[in-house]
Amino acid sequence: MKVLAIIGTGFKNGTVDKMTQAILQGAQSADHETESIYLSDYQVSPCLGCFQCLGDSPCRIKDDFHKLYKKCTEADVLILSTPIYMGNVSGLMKNFFDRHNGDAMYNPPLMGQLKNYPKKDRQKLFFKEISKEYAPMAEIQKKRVIRVVAANKPFFLLLLTGELRTTYHGLASYISEMKCTLYKTILYSGTQFNPEKENKILRKAYKIGAGIK
Repeated sequence: MKVLAIIGTGFKNGTVDKMTQAILQGAQSADHETESIYLSDYQVSPCLGCFQCLGDSPCRIKDDFHKLYKKCTEADVLILSTPIYMGNVSGLMKNFFDRHNGDAMYNPPLMGQLKNYPKKDRQKLFFKEISKEYAPMAEIQKKRVIRVVAANKPFFLLLLTGELRTTYHGLASYISEMKCTLYKTILYSGTQFNPEKENKILRKAYKIGAGIK
């Protein structure tokens, strides 16, 4: 199998990176092909929300996202790795998710014309016509996804503030939207408070990679 890691942090060799690399090392021990991508190394512009990608029309933005997306379609297992920033996935990761709208999703042409219909007809058109066609491309579906999350805050604070829930939800929304499957989740909370946990976490990460079948 091919295991592709999408790393949503610019801090190389930091906690998120170490956890991800441990998973990849485990996957390599099981003879899987691996690759890691640092989003900070690529030019991925924000989605413009311009509806240029309706129907079969390509995204109007010409940047590195398209080759990253192609790598995702060629992988069997995706690792989505992110720190918790401002109560959610990193900006790098969220921006990466947003751009799937142009390449990974089929957006029915009617979506761009909806506002031209009488108000009483829009809801009916959306649920009876648009929602039937709106779907991810077959090439991105059915991937298994491993969530890798790290945070400076200790676990109880992540729960108290709701930051763990919103971060997990951000990742789960992408997985659901692409019709993929959540395979495993690994969390390292309180990285600054409990640095002695790192080796235990990395061993767990390695086992997750080694257990991919």
